[in-house]
Amino acid sequence: MGKAIGGLARFLPFCAMLLILPSVAAAQCVSRLTVQSVLTQDAGGNNKTTFAPGESIRIVGQINNGYGAYMLAANGAQIAVRSNFYNDTKSVDIPPGVNTWPWNATVPSSQANYTVTVNVYDHFCGVWVGESASFTLVLGIDDYPMPLCPPTAQDDRRFDDPWQFLNRECTSFVAWRLNSTYGFPAAFTNNLVNNSNNTTVHFGNAYQWADAAKSLDIPIDGSTAPRAIAYWAQNTAGAGASGHVAWVESVNPDGSITTEDYNWAGTGIYRKVKLSASEWKSLQFIHFGDWWAKNSQSRPPGNQAPPEIVDHETFREGALVFFQLFFTDPNNNATGFGFKGVNGSGWAEENHPFTSTSYGRMAARLWRGVRSIAIEYPFNHGCGTTSAYESDVEVWINDSTGRRSQSKTIQLKCSAQTEEPFSCVRVTPNP
Repeated sequence: MGKAIGGLARFLPFCAMLLILPSVAAAQCVSRLTVQSVLTQDAGGNNKTTFAPGESIRIVGQINNGYGAYMLAANGAQIAVRSNFYNDTKSVDIPPGVNTWPWNATVPSSQANYTVTVNVYDHFCGVWVGESASFTLVLGIDDYPMPLCPPTAQDDRRFDDPWQFLNRECTSFVAWRLNSTYGFPAAFTNNLVNNSNNTTVHFGNAYQWADAAKSLDIPIDGSTAPRAIAYWAQNTAGAGASGHVAWVESVNPDGSITTEDYNWAGTGIYRKVKLSASEWKSLQFIHFGDWWAKNSQSRPPGNQAPPEIVDHETFREGALVFFQLFFTDPNNNATGFGFKGVNGSGWAEENHPFTSTSYGRMAARLWRGVRSIAIEYPFNHGCGTTSAYESDVEVWINDSTGRRSQSKTIQLKCSAQTEEPFSCVRVTPNP
């Protein structure tokens, strides 16, 4: 009996080891599955980190299987996406090497910063591994370009905008939203060419937009959607003799819609308003999205010349020296600008789209007696201090085909004249 107990005592530690070893092995297992990146994209597969309510979002995880063989769903291989608005888990066969896995979802309606995480389950090690990406949901803001609105709401300065509408009108604001959303400064202007018969369609006042849209086969009906254009006919639902158009920001769970516009009731300022289902049912909605995609693919090549910088100037604001560019755009497809230091200057090369100009701005300026939109970008030269200096930069305009205009070299000096910037005071959006 004593020998049996002694033998059992010697056996128990071995059993304990058997119980402990699997957990030690799992703790020491180094997974060879990794999530290399997570991207957020629009429905067309373009990388994007800022979305509107209700917009389609594509979540893309790039997964690397470093085991050199398939990870099989039958053995427990899984991939998952996690967020506070969309979750999905699926069993999959994961090939060796790097592979891309997409999910399609819809952006929520509440403004916030959102994080999405892609995970992959390693059944060899019994662990989940993952990577995250973030995006921002932006609700309506007064992003109408600052040079197009006056210093105060009472200032009645009016001039043609880049799309041939009068600034601060509802039509100008919607033209800005269409072009900035689908590609600035893309195809939409007050005078559109109908490619089917080579005639020009004039959009004009807001009440004329319905007929203009129909003549171009742009859908118009009584159904609303984010990014649709709400349309008021003459003297209807509170609109005056000129009619009215507004941008649909979101369709809300209670059946209401949130719209953004300028110049309601002739105020010349920004407004964001929620319209109940009963209020918007009398309206029509113009749907530019499908037409825009078709139009951008079928536009005739036209003049193949790239944009051209036709003039440039410099001016000073405090310690900063700005360059100022005026340019022509024969194909209406300029998308941004770039610069780099030359002649010993240390400025690194940068390229910026017109929709996000970094420290720069699009400004309304007089050029040869005509009010035009200029590109202005600042450089800190320490003007007014003992460390003031000069530098040279080479500048250019980019277009949507990847071409650049002929570059210009500009000398930046603190002796440049001081110029009063054209700016405006933003109006606080209505709740």
